[in-house]
Amino acid sequence: MAIEYELHQCELCHNTYTDGRNIHEGHRLKSYGDIIVCSSCWKYNWDGWAPHKAVLLEKIMAEKGLPLPPRNEQGFLPRE
Repeated sequence: MAIEYELHQCELCHNTYTDGRNIHEGHRLKSYGDIIVCSSCWKYNWDGWAPHKAVLLEKIMAEKGLPLPPRNEQGFLPRE
């Protein structure tokens, strides 16, 4: 049986992740203009986006002309 998956690049860390028939390592961020991030970025920013990731999100949102969501109680941009 052929392997049915595609490799994609995380829009935050630029690492490669897999998406396919039974493998879904990408996470769509609807609040951030529908970008897709890898499982590592998703998992390790559960309490809000780390400052070095927030800078990248701010740039992406500015390029798309979209507003940023309000920051959470800890002062981080929320994961979702």
